[in-house]
Amino acid sequence: MIKIIFLIAVLMPFSFAQAVVIKVNAEYAQSLTNPGENEFRITDPCKPLPLSVFCNDNLSRVISIDSDIDRPLVKGGTWWERLFYHSFPSEKTVQLFNENGSPASMKFSMTHTGYSIDNPFFQVTNESLQADSNAKCKLVDNILSVTGDRTDTIFYAIDLSAQKTGGVCYSGDFSLWSGRPTPHVGKIRKFYLGYKLTPVNIGTISNGTYKGRLSLSVGSTKDIDFTNATYRYPIVVDLEFSLVVRNHLKVVFPPAGNKVVLQPDGGWHHGNKTPSLSGVMPVQITSSIPYWIKLECQYLSTVDDSCQIKSDKNASLVSMSIYKKSAKGNVLLSPTVKKTFEKNEPISNGLFSFEIDKDKVKNMMNYPGSTYKGNVTIIMDAMIEPVYN
Repeated sequence: MIKIIFLIAVLMPFSFAQAVVIKVNAEYAQSLTNPGENEFRITDPCKPLPLSVFCNDNLSRVISIDSDIDRPLVKGGTWWERLFYHSFPSEKTVQLFNENGSPASMKFSMTHTGYSIDNPFFQVTNESLQADSNAKCKLVDNILSVTGDRTDTIFYAIDLSAQKTGGVCYSGDFSLWSGRPTPHVGKIRKFYLGYKLTPVNIGTISNGTYKGRLSLSVGSTKDIDFTNATYRYPIVVDLEFSLVVRNHLKVVFPPAGNKVVLQPDGGWHHGNKTPSLSGVMPVQITSSIPYWIKLECQYLSTVDDSCQIKSDKNASLVSMSIYKKSAKGNVLLSPTVKKTFEKNEPISNGLFSFEIDKDKVKNMMNYPGSTYKGNVTIIMDAMIEPVYN
């Protein structure tokens, strides 16, 4: 019997073990501060960092990435051998797709850069911290250490113009010589990337969840370039994007447009004829999805499907007919039934009309000097289920 023992080995690509995955979540939905408006926002929480800046607004964040990178530190050398150096990429376009293959796009640009580096060699002064006059950045924060490995943390804001074009951020030269023998090699233990997302034509995108990925290579002459150093980890930063688009429904009323006064059609002088009463409220509706409208009445009729107004003199009630009117036609609205409407892009100019027919007005005229009032709430919503991450 012959036995042959095989030694089996599988060499895995380094990139599997040396890639960092960052999940980025955003949404386009109704504004949290401006009712009736939609807004784009990053929904990831603002995680505190040992920095003064880590979350500017709804559009930007700063992420922290553990690293193992050796880079040379030299006084009087080239500008990429100073305490800080980062060559960063230009703005990138991220393509995302929903489950049906429909596309969406976002712009990704870097807003901040920095790292924590072991520096037991050089005393750090303001001159060696501040960005060089030719660099495309400005110092915004630093944390210096005088014990142990003397890990210095430095953080810069990238110039607005360079966020689109890309560029180089680097600090000034060391002001004092090191007393330690060369070579002086600092270890980058952690680096920080600030980013901003800008949606592209998001108002035309259908509801749903869109996913995409952006891979940033790490290394000399790569996307994230800390000069000609030894890069052990990471060699790739993968950004996985999830964009939720929901509730594309925008309604705009005139300023202070929450009051409607009913007037006789053609004026009060009709001889012996009783006029009907009406009043209108202009409205602009933008919707890329079907939606429904329903009424909510302060005084709900017990006789017909309508809202009523009430006399301040004798508590008598009068029913109104309320219509949504537009170029596509007139629809009688209801407090008990949701009336559905198709999407209309980009804007539908119309009005809500409040009407009382002449037979009801005749009864109102039996109480001269009365004022009839009532509140009507117009409820509108998208005809879709919410989309969740």
